[in-house]
Amino acid sequence: MRSALKYMHNYLTVGICLLMLCLTSCGYEKPDDGLIDLRFRAYIQKEKNLVRAAGYESLGLADVEAFQASVVVSNGERFNTTSIAWDGSNLSSNMRIEPGEYWFYGFMPLNNNASFNLATKTLSIPNIAPMGRSEAMLIKASNAVITSGENTVVLQMDRMLAKVSPYFYVNLEYQSLRDIQIKEVVLRLPSASTQTAIINYSSDPYVLSWNSENIHREYVETFPVATPVNLPTTIADALSIGEVFICPGQSVANLEMTVTYDVYDKAGTLMRENATATNTILVNYNNLERASNYKLYIQVMHTYLYKLSDYDESSVLLIK
Repeated sequence: MRSALKYMHNYLTVGICLLMLCLTSCGYEKPDDGLIDLRFRAYIQKEKNLVRAAGYESLGLADVEAFQASVVVSNGERFNTTSIAWDGSNLSSNMRIEPGEYWFYGFMPLNNNASFNLATKTLSIPNIAPMGRSEAMLIKASNAVITSGENTVVLQMDRMLAKVSPYFYVNLEYQSLRDIQIKEVVLRLPSASTQTAIINYSSDPYVLSWNSENIHREYVETFPVATPVNLPTTIADALSIGEVFICPGQSVANLEMTVTYDVYDKAGTLMRENATATNTILVNYNNLERASNYKLYIQVMHTYLYKLSDYDESSVLLIK
């Protein structure tokens, strides 16, 4: 009996060893497809906070919201398009390519109707809203030689749109009589057209141009205030409410802002509820510069005070 158990034990041991050898052999015999995993590291152009500020500075992705971007990868003879995704902390891609020299182009957000012409190195991105809440960026052309091992391609993403950010404060003289709380800001661009961005990568630096499409309609963005508060009286403490991105090729002469507000006396009694005031807010600008943040400091002022003031009308929201 003991001999039989010993024999069975040896049999099981040999069987397990053979199974392990088979599994190991299968692992080694798996064919290598010769493709290399490709990683991307992206940097975003820092926006200009002053209208006429000069210079360019790359910015990491720490404060950038999640997005998906299209990346065009070319070896000079053919190209393929893949996508990369930023989830707020990590940049991921499923790109695997053969060793060789490659050129990289691209844009965000994803646009299924975009096209790339390899012969002219021209990227066309249609149906970009003239005004909206979403930013659009393009990837500067970059070149890399991909070899075996770990490969990381650095992408520089340039901002394609301008940003408009209203900031509100109240006239000190009027504040001594009344408190104002803004409840909603609406930005309206009447009869505007969608745009096609055309990026020509054949020159260095690239050339970005805009073509208006034959789709005209009104664009409206509404920004409600969850918890209205009394407006401050200084620019330094001005209250930021709403921001939109605008195509540089789009005229902003007719950009309107409507503000809904409540008025209280100094005892806290509601004097006027859901009053509205509408002004054009960019009358001094024909077109906006991309990658610029136009921080508009808007003083809320009663009409009878404005008649005595020397303020530029474009920076004053007149109320009645």
